[in-house]
Amino acid sequence: MRYGLIDAEGRLNKAVVLALIDALMQDEALKDEVLNYILKYYKKDVQERLSEALPKIELRWSEDFEKWLTEKKSKPISERTLRDYRSIWFKCLEGKALGWHLLKQLEGKQMLCSDGVYHPTSWPRQIFRHYIRYLYAVGKLDYDTYTRLLLAIPGRRYGRRLSQKAIEVGDIVGSLQVLKDRRPDIYILYLFMLYSSVRFEHALRLFDEWNPDEKLYISYLNRNVKRLECFDMFCRYYMGKETDKKPTGFAYFPKQLLALIERYREKLPNKRRIERIVSNLSILKPKMIRVSALREMKAVFGDTDVWRFITSKFGELYQYPQDTT
Repeated sequence: MRYGLIDAEGRLNKAVVLALIDALMQDEALKDEVLNYILKYYKKDVQERLSEALPKIELRWSEDFEKWLTEKKSKPISERTLRDYRSIWFKCLEGKALGWHLLKQLEGKQMLCSDGVYHPTSWPRQIFRHYIRYLYAVGKLDYDTYTRLLLAIPGRRYGRRLSQKAIEVGDIVGSLQVLKDRRPDIYILYLFMLYSSVRFEHALRLFDEWNPDEKLYISYLNRNVKRLECFDMFCRYYMGKETDKKPTGFAYFPKQLLALIERYREKLPNKRRIERIVSNLSILKPKMIRVSALREMKAVFGDTDVWRFITSKFGELYQYPQDTT
């Protein structure tokens, strides 16, 4: 027993337990099981530990932040929106410390603000996320903290539906058959989008910038990764667009597609040309292929973080349990 899980004194052998956990984390499937178990039963403890590592920052409205919102942000806001932001900020965020207590407030449906009123958290969350992006842009947050905070606090949920247009299986099959017979290059693109649910523009960029052997350091994974990594049944390609306006991280697709991607990717025409070809062939547009993939994935996984993560919907991830009372 001395060299097993239980030592000679009848207590857990910490060294053996930690070595066992370390071994489990080397296997991708088992790693997912371990992380899911920890998040299911010990999520609060994990979040508290993570929040302890946050930098000591007091939230303060400044002229620089205001200038960033109206001039430097990828989508500058209007003067009216700026006034609304400023009003909500001084009621609910001004002077608060970046930490566990603030994150807990923002995760709920309402928060008590300085005017003594409980306000919905949707707008404070949105402004908070802008502030986090601003802090990262000016070098006050490292990338790991930046991405962790954006994942922890989702933005406003607009309640948008994927699409209300019905998409029949026959239309998908028919479109794929037409492309397979007449445009095998676009056929492979459609298959890739159907399996990965990657956006049309991102799929084209992946095919155009294909560099499977490139190695990159991913700070939030804390390790080096190859752009392309393949396993028994599937491959994943790192796209590295997590901070884009329309983010995407990894693209997942069946391993059988790999040889076809490498064969046809250089033959693809540009976006506008593909759109004209699709229109002339009277088949489903690329966007509808992705919508179909999203619907199917959501049906299989349910309304969970699994499909949100796979489809790079980072702003919609639920990092904390939601209050349903």
